[in-house]
Amino acid sequence: MPSFAEQHRKRVLAAQAAKQAEASGEDNADNSSPMQLMQAQLAGHKQALSKISSLKAKNKRKAEFIAEYDAHVDGVLSAGTGIQDDIVGMMFAWQLDVGNVEQALLLGHYLIENNLDMPPSFNDTPAKVLVRYIPDLWKNKQAALSDLIEVLKLTAEHDMHDDTRAKLHRALGEAYAEQDALEDAKAQFDLALDLDANVGVKPQLAQVNKKLGDLNANATGDGLTPSAPAPDNDGAASQGSQQDDD
Repeated sequence: MPSFAEQHRKRVLAAQAAKQAEASGEDNADNSSPMQLMQAQLAGHKQALSKISSLKAKNKRKAEFIAEYDAHVDGVLSAGTGIQDDIVGMMFAWQLDVGNVEQALLLGHYLIENNLDMPPSFNDTPAKVLVRYIPDLWKNKQAALSDLIEVLKLTAEHDMHDDTRAKLHRALGEAYAEQDALEDAKAQFDLALDLDANVGVKPQLAQVNKKLGDLNANATGDGLTPSAPAPDNDGAASQGSQQDDD
């Protein structure tokens, strides 16, 4: 792992390179020597990863490599220029691969809000990448309901295939159902089914509808307060007779 001083130097150089690129109107700051060195390092790391067959082992190596780029990414984000930077895009993808949802969402916000592209080796936009992968991370207990909601809001205005977005609504429905937020779960399952008839939510939706029906039945029927018993008229008359006798 780079030393603190080395990380600080990389952050400063990355911020300077980003600002220089913004001033010159050039993407990726290709004329910057620090950027060229970083790109060469990334190429070497990608080559090393290409020799690993095991996905688990590959992601373990990615987690180790990511630390080499943290300072660069921090510098680019702090500069806030919104200039295309393929290293930031690649780290966004790698953070998702290793299950670091918090950092992936941070980079996803930066890429999407600045309308930036993924590196050339990717066919999807950053919005599509988030919608495609965050539901899987939720299923693996690496993402939370709040992360799914954040992705839904962040990508709401971005075009993508219906079956891709349906997958996000399905995950949201399942997450809400786990918390017994049945109305929210039903709404998400309905949205998923509307987008993709084969998204696989019909059994879950039927179960949620049954629970909602049971709750409504209890509220309108079995939940009524029983009426009070009728007064004992004979007892009251007897007490009145005794009072009259007295």
